[in-house]
Amino acid sequence: MVEEFDGTFGRLSTGITRPAWAQFHEMVSAGAVAFDWDGIRQFADGVDQMIDGRIVATAENHTTVVRLDAFDSTEYEIVIDPGWGGAAAFVSAVRSKWAPRGAS
Repeated sequence: MVEEFDGTFGRLSTGITRPAWAQFHEMVSAGAVAFDWDGIRQFADGVDQMIDGRIVATAENHTTVVRLDAFDSTEYEIVIDPGWGGAAAFVSAVRSKWAPRGAS
């Protein structure tokens, strides 16, 4: 679910038709911007830049298992619930995708 978002879109290839900016923010505030895994990947593909925002992933029981916060488009924080069964695989995927070159 997108809880907060300020950024720019190149395209929105998800089920959300290109709403006016104010309407999109209203949808976010109302909790109406929620995706399954394929949907969030499509949403991410359409985002050119996430300046400030928060995206959360929840388990079936609605507890937050992953939270991504963006600050001023330069700093990102990913918080993972260590009790979540997919935590180790998620951490491994993030590290392999975004680790600085030469980092172990």
